[in-house]
Amino acid sequence: MRRATTVVAVVAALLLAIGFAADRAVAAVAERTITDRIEQSVPGASSVETSIHGVPVLTQALRGSLDHVTVTLRGVPSGSGPAIDSAVVDLYDVTTSSPRTAGRVEARAEVTTAELQKALGDTWRIRPDGDAFAVEWTGGLPVRARVVPVVRDGKLALDLESVTVLGVRVGGSSVPAAVTEQMSALAASVGALPLGLEPTAVTVTPRGVELVATGTDVNLEAA
Repeated sequence: MRRATTVVAVVAALLLAIGFAADRAVAAVAERTITDRIEQSVPGASSVETSIHGVPVLTQALRGSLDHVTVTLRGVPSGSGPAIDSAVVDLYDVTTSSPRTAGRVEARAEVTTAELQKALGDTWRIRPDGDAFAVEWTGGLPVRARVVPVVRDGKLALDLESVTVLGVRVGGSSVPAAVTEQMSALAASVGALPLGLEPTAVTVTPRGVELVATGTDVNLEAA
């Protein structure tokens, strides 16, 4: 009797191991497939990593939908503007057949201060200042500004909170046109987020700026 129980336990353990191995194999294939689709949709990213949450993945795949997938992208180019340093994209209800879509998407993308500095050029300096950025013109006349990033109509904008010229605070028509034009150009230079997502919120961080985006029924194969 004891021997029979041992045999049953060994067989059960073997079946469990085989099942786990098969599930991991399915997960690996699914992760690679999603990574390939994202790489096609977001060309130029330095790296794309995919992780499928929840087990068993095999059961999810058989029903045709993955509950939760996280894709991490790094070094996403943005044309001539600042590159996205990193983006973490959480996908929910991801279909396993083409066209692959996600029922809901939540993403966070970070653009570093160094990338914003590149976009501004050598005659400007920018640094995080609490919930805003301190910007200084180094081309001659001492001009300093505090700008607050906001999301307006699905796009990033930089609002002028204060501007000083020669240490004197100015406003309205007294604000140098170069300041308003440069801030508008900087905000516009931050390109589209991965997968065509539009930002819904923005936060200044010690490293730069973090954009939050959400979407529904997102096509993961759209270039």
